Amino acid sequence: HGRLDCVISLLQGNGVIDKNYNWSFGSNHLMVIGDIFDRGKDVPQIFWLFYKLEDEAAKAGGTVSFLLGNHEPLVLANDLRYTKDKYKVLAQKLNMNYPKLFGPDTELGKWLGTRNAMQTIGSDLYVHAGLGKNFYDRNLSIPTVNEEMSKALFMNKKERRALSPLTAFLYGNDGPIWYRGLVRTDAKYHPMAQDSLQMVMERYQAKHIIVGHTIFKDISTFYDGKVIGVNVDNKENQKKKRGRALLIDKDTYFVVGDKGVLRKL
Repeated sequence: HGRLDCVISLLQGNGVIDKNYNWSFGSNHLMVIGDIFDRGKDVPQIFWLFYKLEDEAAKAGGTVSFLLGNHEPLVLANDLRYTKDKYKVLAQKLNMNYPKLFGPDTELGKWLGTRNAMQTIGSDLYVHAGLGKNFYDRNLSIPTVNEEMSKALFMNKKERRALSPLTAFLYGNDGPIWYRGLVRTDAKYHPMAQDSLQMVMERYQAKHIIVGHTIFKDISTFYDGKVIGVNVDNKENQKKKRGRALLIDKDTYFVVGDKGVLRKL
C-alpha cells in the first residue's frame, strides 16, 4: 500500500535484498500478495522495485511473483477514493487521467497485465482475498481465472460487467480479490463452511490457502491452520517496528519481522 519503508525494511531484514536494493535471495521465491496501489506515497517506486527484482531473481535462479490485489483494478478503473492527492495533482498537471500512467501501453502497465490473481507454489495456494462456495460452484481452473481477470484489468466497472457474467463475478464481492469469508465470520461476508473449504483445497491440491486483503494485528491462522492471513496494518506496524511476513522453509512456516525470524507459525 505505497509504503516503501515497510517494503525495504522487511526485504532487507530477511535477506531478500541487500543494502543497494539488489536481489540477494538466490534461488528462493518471493510472493507479494497484491495491493501496492493507494494509501501510501511511494506507489511507482515499489512497482519499479519489484519489476527490477523479478528480472534479477530470474537471473539468479529465483522467482518474484506479484499477485493482483483489489486496489490494482480499482485504480486502473479510475476509482481513486484511496489514492493520495499527490498522484491526482501529478495526473492533472500532465493533463491526463491517473490510471493512464499505468495503462496497457506503458511498461508498468504491460507488466501489470501479466500478473496472476491466483497462484500455487508447491502445496500452497495464494490469492489476495479468498475463495468462497460461490467461487467453488463455478468450477474454474486457475489459468481460466487469471486469463479472465487479465482481460478486464484495464476496463472500468461498467465495462467489466458488460464483458461477461464471469468477469462481473470475478471482480465482485465473492471473487478472489474481494471475498473475506475465509477470515471473517460476519454473515455479510458469506463465511466458508469447513467442508466447502476442504472441497476447494482438494480441487486445487492445496494444503494451505494464503490470503491478504483483511487486516489483522499479526499473521493469523484460520480453519486449524489451513488458511493463513498475512495482511497487517503496514503504517501502524512499522511505527512499532512490527513489520510482518511469512517465510516458508520446506514444510516449516515462520512468522518473520523486520529483523528476521520471530517464531514458528
